[in-house]
Amino acid sequence: MLLWAISLTAYAGYGEIVLAEDGDAYPSWAERDVHMWTNAVRVDPEAFFAVDSEWITPCDINEFEESEKMPKNPLYYDLTLNDAGRYHSIDMYDNEWFDHASSDGTSFPDRMARFYDESGMVGENIAVGYPDAEAALLQGWMCSAGHRANIMNADYNELGVGVEGLYYTQDFALGTTETTGPIAMGLHAPEYPLDSVEFLVDFQGAAPDEFVVVVNGRDTPVSVLFGSASRGIYQTEMTMLGEVDCHQYYFAWERGYESGTFPEEGSYLFGTDCSSDTMWIDSQLPIGGDGRSADDMSEAEIREEAQDQLSKADVDIVGCSCSIDPASASRRLPAQLGMWALIGGLMVRRRRG
Repeated sequence: MLLWAISLTAYAGYGEIVLAEDGDAYPSWAERDVHMWTNAVRVDPEAFFAVDSEWITPCDINEFEESEKMPKNPLYYDLTLNDAGRYHSIDMYDNEWFDHASSDGTSFPDRMARFYDESGMVGENIAVGYPDAEAALLQGWMCSAGHRANIMNADYNELGVGVEGLYYTQDFALGTTETTGPIAMGLHAPEYPLDSVEFLVDFQGAAPDEFVVVVNGRDTPVSVLFGSASRGIYQTEMTMLGEVDCHQYYFAWERGYESGTFPEEGSYLFGTDCSSDTMWIDSQLPIGGDGRSADDMSEAEIREEAQDQLSKADVDIVGCSCSIDPASASRRLPAQLGMWALIGGLMVRRRRG
């Protein structure tokens, strides 16, 4: 079987959206959403599964192993794991297949070895039928012992997610992260806000002195929603009003003499009037900027700026044919069986507020 993997010859910074030859963006918003929910349950499992939790789930923390009750660090994003996870979700979706082996019989170890070779410690969760990331995590994986063991494994530090239709794949690994920064993942929700928009971002290490989301050049503080200041998920909400529905954002933090942003370079976009298929722009408006936010610019100016920045992106993606690693058979590749989910009848409680 021929597998196509992403080859990145120029990587601008951690957190950027990468465009492949076929025009697909890595990671997609849905994949980032699964990643964020995964990190949320890792940093604060008790918030969701305590007996008196406000979240409706089919299990509670008393069913967890002792190690699974303890908070864990957020998982960092890995592009090759993202590629592996998406490949498998597309394979399952296209072939009405549900297994860790590929539809052509390729085993999970062989498939993973063709995408990811940093570490022999990898694991995978799969699911189908859940309406969104929240349901997949809270109604499915976290209430299944094998899947939960992968999600709450303290040894893993990287994650790649694949989402195609209602097919979900999580690929975990112990590897070398692409950044030493304190932020592993951040996003806005929902994908296409109608009025209010929520921003979620994780943080690990010594607590930040300042932590904000910068939307159209305007900074808004984020505060702890799950976990703690030194290992948690931060959040804020706002209402986006304006004649043009296209906005750009990134997260910025300061801690002692350190500072940084997520993404490290560039900004995410959201809205229905953005000209970018990747919902990404290769620049960051400084806080305050020139006083011209997306709300103050004309639709033509927004589109022109986004297109200009995208055309300058220093990213070159090529496809490559990957061969089987002969040593892969001896690797430690713990994988847990996936689960089926009914599309209807799921009881899901949205996040508080």
